[in-house]
Amino acid sequence: MAKLTEFVDNKKYSFDRDQILNSLTSKDIDDAFNSISKWEGLSRIATVSADQIIHLLKYAYASDFMPEFLSSLAISGLDGTMSDRNENDELTGKLHIKTGSIDHVSSVAGYIHSKSGKRYGLAIIHNERDIHKGFGEELQDSIMQWLYNYED
Repeated sequence: MAKLTEFVDNKKYSFDRDQILNSLTSKDIDDAFNSISKWEGLSRIATVSADQIIHLLKYAYASDFMPEFLSSLAISGLDGTMSDRNENDELTGKLHIKTGSIDHVSSVAGYIHSKSGKRYGLAIIHNERDIHKGFGEELQDSIMQWLYNYED
């Protein structure tokens, strides 16, 4: 069983999958996260939707742990899996993103600080033959560029 370990006041606490799911459900986060079987990342049997990820991102952004959560995400053009994406363009440093891919699946989720000064959550999940070979990133980058320039 997957476990999450947290350190609070120098004490170690462990949470198993059921405790985490109960906590999400108690905060009105959709219980479809029950489909998560592996907590390491993408899974062929996970059925989490982009809408559910957005709901989780909204919750995380409004939470007390938002600064730590945000700092755990890769920054566009600067570090992690986003270091080579949006490098030296107007989106450098404007995205905090978690990327993921497995054969025929490519995804990104996180936050974008738009040109208008607003911060938006985004989640894109592609399921298409060979999408993981780069085609997914091109479409994701186009959508993120559009969102960066979006004004409502």
